[in-house]
Amino acid sequence: MVKVSPAEPERYHLRLLLLNVKGACSYDDLKTVIDANGNVNVCETFSSACLERGLIRNDEEWKRALEEAESFEMPWKLREFFALILVHCNPAKPEELWNMFKDSLSEDFCRSFRKELAYAKAYKEISLSIMKAGKTLADFPTMEQINVDDDVEQVFDLAEELDLGQRDYALMYAEQREICDEILHRIWNPVNEPAFYFLSGPGGTGKTHVNKTIVHMLRGQKKKVCTMAFTGIAATLLPAGRTLHNRFGLTLDMSNSSISPRSKAWQELKDTDLFICDEAPMINKRAMRTLDEKLKEIMNNGIAFGGKVMLWTGDFRQTLPIQKHATRAEMVNSTIKRSEYWRLAIRYKLTKNMRALATEQEFARDLLEIGSGKWNNENDEIILPENCISNGDLAEEIFGQCIVLENWNEMAKSAILAPKNVDVSEMNNKVLEMLAGEEVVYTSIDLAQDENRQRADEYLDEYLNALNPSGFPRHKLRLKKNAIVLLMRNLNIEMGLCNGARMKVEQMQPNLIVCKILTGDKAGQTVYIPRITLCCSEDYPFDLHRHQFPLMLAFAMTINKAQEDAQQSGDHKFLLGQIDEAKKWALENGLIFKPGRLAPFTHVPFSLFPSPFPRALFHKAVDVQKSLQLLYFRAMRDFDFLKEMHRAQTETNEEFRQTVDFIENCYKDGFKQPLTLFCQRADYMAHESEANNEKKLELKQANADTSPPALPPNHTDTMVAKALHMAWGLIPSWHKIPKFGQFFGQSPAARPPNHTDTMVAKALYMAWNEFGNSEAVILFLHFSPVDKLLIESYEVENEVERISNGRTKCVFLLLREAIERLKLHPKNFSLILDDKYLVAVAVHRYSSATPRELTFTREIIRRSTAIQDSYRSLLAHTKRMQQLFTMPGVVERFFPHPEEAHMVKAIREVLTKSWSIGEGDEEAEEIIKNHFIFPDSAPLLNIEATPELSIFGCLLGNIEDGTVLKQFSGEAHVMRTKLATENEGGIWKGKSVCDSPLLV
Repeated sequence: MVKVSPAEPERYHLRLLLLNVKGACSYDDLKTVIDANGNVNVCETFSSACLERGLIRNDEEWKRALEEAESFEMPWKLREFFALILVHCNPAKPEELWNMFKDSLSEDFCRSFRKELAYAKAYKEISLSIMKAGKTLADFPTMEQINVDDDVEQVFDLAEELDLGQRDYALMYAEQREICDEILHRIWNPVNEPAFYFLSGPGGTGKTHVNKTIVHMLRGQKKKVCTMAFTGIAATLLPAGRTLHNRFGLTLDMSNSSISPRSKAWQELKDTDLFICDEAPMINKRAMRTLDEKLKEIMNNGIAFGGKVMLWTGDFRQTLPIQKHATRAEMVNSTIKRSEYWRLAIRYKLTKNMRALATEQEFARDLLEIGSGKWNNENDEIILPENCISNGDLAEEIFGQCIVLENWNEMAKSAILAPKNVDVSEMNNKVLEMLAGEEVVYTSIDLAQDENRQRADEYLDEYLNALNPSGFPRHKLRLKKNAIVLLMRNLNIEMGLCNGARMKVEQMQPNLIVCKILTGDKAGQTVYIPRITLCCSEDYPFDLHRHQFPLMLAFAMTINKAQEDAQQSGDHKFLLGQIDEAKKWALENGLIFKPGRLAPFTHVPFSLFPSPFPRALFHKAVDVQKSLQLLYFRAMRDFDFLKEMHRAQTETNEEFRQTVDFIENCYKDGFKQPLTLFCQRADYMAHESEANNEKKLELKQANADTSPPALPPNHTDTMVAKALHMAWGLIPSWHKIPKFGQFFGQSPAARPPNHTDTMVAKALYMAWNEFGNSEAVILFLHFSPVDKLLIESYEVENEVERISNGRTKCVFLLLREAIERLKLHPKNFSLILDDKYLVAVAVHRYSSATPRELTFTREIIRRSTAIQDSYRSLLAHTKRMQQLFTMPGVVERFFPHPEEAHMVKAIREVLTKSWSIGEGDEEAEEIIKNHFIFPDSAPLLNIEATPELSIFGCLLGNIEDGTVLKQFSGEAHVMRTKLATENEGGIWKGKSVCDSPLLV
């Protein structure tokens, strides 16, 4: 065909039509265009016919694309699509497109707002989408400029982030926790030296799980984490992940960064506490130097990477840096292992495959050996097992049944892998032909530019069309409805539109393709894909510009592409692997699962008396209790921290909201509690563990609680235990019973002193003495005259009088009496009884009260200078806080000084997650009842029981300045028979007895 210059537009466009229109018999045939709705249109010129067929470019293409998207009546999707066109398609007059389609773009807002305000909200959302894609409105100077910087800042729900981090941390195995603990410790204890960590491990060992856990934990504690990966699809696996190029503004060869001082990106990098980068083995070592130089410049120091903590993860068995026409040696030399920074790397390794199920572990080991080169023969070849070889029609075997049954979801989960693009292309075309429906062919617009960015007309269009550079869409894109395609460029990672994302074709329009995402956290979402212009400048003596939909068929994929996709499709297997591990752990540790109603219910139908407990662990618990009291005392001081950690509860729980409001109102009124006295109970269990094939007992702390300074909870049961002790002493033959001989073969001296009354009395007298007024009284408040706690208070009063030699005066009031007899001094917040006595210490013990009594307690007693437990203890001693303290780095927050490291170590060794099975009495009764009605489906299981040790301690201190005046622990303790599990609520009520431990 004769060559024609584009300088002759009609002739040139006639030639384009002759190249692309099949079966034309006349000029009118060439000018005839049938649109998506079947309407026939005969164009007046060849140029207009080319434009209608999408063979040449101008802004009309974007107008038609938006009109096609407009027909789906989804304004928010239309806004995302409009932003994609602006960012990736470079329309000449974007402001005209906005004016033309602003009604459709803001249609949903128009239902609630007046038109001008609806336009403004739609425009703002579009500008935000542009910024998330890596550009700003400043890149489109003809568009109206608005400032949306403040709105782009990501805001995380701290409570939700902590919950996610805690949940994921609980699922970790030992190797994962080791690196997680190290990173979190380094963040909370920064030092001026390099902090470059590398986590390696084969696919399926949980590297991404480690990354996510660390991200959630740190974000929940107001730390900033930058997550990135070399490829877009790997970035989607990380919370708020972006590509390395995007995050650091890297050039294509990664030798330079475009981030400049005073830019928002500069400040973001400066504020970041941790950089996480996945797929690190794919990164060229040049990038490490660029990142190092940029971070040094930003932080204005000479420490490697500016002293920032870096966590890079990956597997060197997988894809290395891609270099065209490079030898093996050159590829290896380009890896980060050959960088001068590699010597700084603190290396950790994961070995346990959590993605493969138990039945797939052998296959996982085989893959690992292949990656390590252990299967290679003398010719460096790998001989595949017979069961891995298919001799049939592979396309038919994999996709045939799915296509016949129209099982598109199952088809989307399958793919044929091949090492070469030519094999992939052949297989994709074969499967496409198997699909029913009409085929649509989209042709690209290709042009060549010389070194002066001028059009190189000497290259024929058909020559340019025949070129297929790596990573480029084909000139002719053949599609059918329900075809599986792969996105070939990062369009918007936050929307799931990243290089390597698999999608299913839903609709095909002339200027846009509607797809459904199949992979990642955006799976199931519908997206619009426009044509974009791609450029290749390395393989030819000119720059090739191809304007085409960035899609390729993906029934078959190259192994490299499949590697990225497998990381996502394996998520469900990873979860199943974690469940298997959880079940195994549960069986080894005596934990009983209760999947649902009518499932087996567990309880302890007996009590051991007296309960045994290891002597060494008892003394360790007494020591740990002192550090634990200090931890909670310091946590109570940090009200802003407590408030933030309970934000979700504050929004949904009225009691929490009132507590927070009360404390804030106290601050506003200028009230500061001078001294606080709190008694704390912590529960411990002897936990059996195994290390180096040796079993040993460890101390584990299961729960922490606080109570007002009076007798510890369950003291009434302790008095019952005293009577049982007397009986035990009178019947020494008990120890001869074979079943209980191991427990009762000890003398009474094996039971440590247990002075519950004395401990609390000492604490109250200590507080009274610090108050400094010998005429002041100790006030006990109770709800009812028959309250059993009143009996306990009388015992404490006797001890106080004994210790003080009668110097103190104790007064007992019921709440209803207190309302009439107590007043709050309006200026100094003193609590005055009967207009006569100052109250030095207030002990309020009641199980329930009327709203009026509760309000009085909060507004009068709690706001007074009387020494009492801090109201903030209601926030500090929650299940949520205990769960938070189990997370690495949190305990260290409250023990910042090096000389306190031993306390951190002691707490971390025993602190465990607080579990709760949440069984209500009604449900428990129903399950027990079902056991008798349906004995086969709801059996009661025999289970092991274990003694639980509770240690009590008291602390007196100034909560405003952090001064601790006095603390002691271990003088009071109780034992309870519990399930052999960490679960709270496991005691069968009415059958547990409190006791002093028998040390063995």
